[in-house]
Amino acid sequence: MHVSIYCQQRGWQGIYDNTRDYALKWCESKCQETYYHFKEGEQLPYQIPNNGVLTSKTGLLCCLREQEQVINTISRNPNSKLLKREEFFPEYLCLDLKNERNAFFALCKGHVLKSCSHRYIQQPLLLEGKKFDVRSYLLIACKAPYLLFFAQGYVRLTCVNYDAASDDLTVRLTNQYMQTKNSLYSQLKDETIWRREHFNSYVNEKFRKSKGLSKDWDFTVFTKRMKQIILQCFLAAKHKLDRKLGYLDLIGCDFLIDENFKVWLLKVNANPALHTNCEVLKDIIPAIVYESLDMVLKILNKCLKGHRILPLETLCHFGLLYHEDDADLSQKQPLKLQSGLHKGQYMRPHTHTVPAWPKCWRTLPRSLVELERLPCWPERNISTLLTTPHMWLFNWHRNPPKPLQSKRVFTSSEDRKLE
Repeated sequence: MHVSIYCQQRGWQGIYDNTRDYALKWCESKCQETYYHFKEGEQLPYQIPNNGVLTSKTGLLCCLREQEQVINTISRNPNSKLLKREEFFPEYLCLDLKNERNAFFALCKGHVLKSCSHRYIQQPLLLEGKKFDVRSYLLIACKAPYLLFFAQGYVRLTCVNYDAASDDLTVRLTNQYMQTKNSLYSQLKDETIWRREHFNSYVNEKFRKSKGLSKDWDFTVFTKRMKQIILQCFLAAKHKLDRKLGYLDLIGCDFLIDENFKVWLLKVNANPALHTNCEVLKDIIPAIVYESLDMVLKILNKCLKGHRILPLETLCHFGLLYHEDDADLSQKQPLKLQSGLHKGQYMRPHTHTVPAWPKCWRTLPRSLVELERLPCWPERNISTLLTTPHMWLFNWHRNPPKPLQSKRVFTSSEDRKLE
């Protein structure tokens, strides 16, 4: 809905024929046809095709383990800026591995099997007796060069007080989909979402003195920790992600705080919910979507013209998290785009076994910079997506359309200055 409103305000026309050319395609589920016919530099498909290496529990766990293994091999510096995985990532058991599968069976007899399972945080911090987590956003606005932005989100609470012994999932899981199943949701729905400012004031009042926290802990220590964790996860998966100019992704990152104010990454979500069933969400979600699309369009326009991408004048909710070096960002010549149909390993499932160590790593990388340039590992257990996506297709009034080359694409005064 918010994407549709944004595009209509720009004078773009929605289309419902998948066979027609498009400028922006916002899909709730991915379809391989979208990426097979993708025109680099001309189209903007939402969601990186193989973002599961970052947004699935199994994919992220494998990336973090590989990162840890490499870093431990090439650098044993105790003052490394990288966090240890156990400092922010709950204990996971990957059921694809025999020893971890046996450990899971020993601990959790009779439980439903998943490809990757983790332990609950036993002593979560509670707000007025209720369990909560914090949703933040990662925007991958450009992939050639990489440009990442971070945005504060909101706090999600349960409808009822936390009880570790309860079998009711609405007591444990804070997401809105689960909370709607609670009988009290219709009465308490506006209390299940807090603004970050409210949360910051609550922490200052209730916990600052007793826990010895710094003033505005939420917007200082906590925010810095979230950024550090998100960036480390991205760098662990970066070399596996498909990379084409025009790919974009808005990712939801969920964090939990325990009683000792230790920050845990619960989940990295592809296609985060954009529903606005609470008053707080009506203010936050549309602003996040509109600013994301504004930045993506401006950045793509600059890339195609060979202009320096940074700074961006329109940053409001988002802040820069990561960008590649200035040599890549200060392109003097427009990008040379690939032509023809794009094919990749994500188009078909792998049947081979992933080696324990890549053959290409005859010589270990000397630095993190060199590590980022190593070839990708093949993904494990990738299945072809056959579902028909629910999507929005948009184009502007020009036939045949020439996305991002027409002056009608950018309508704001700031965009016209770039022309």
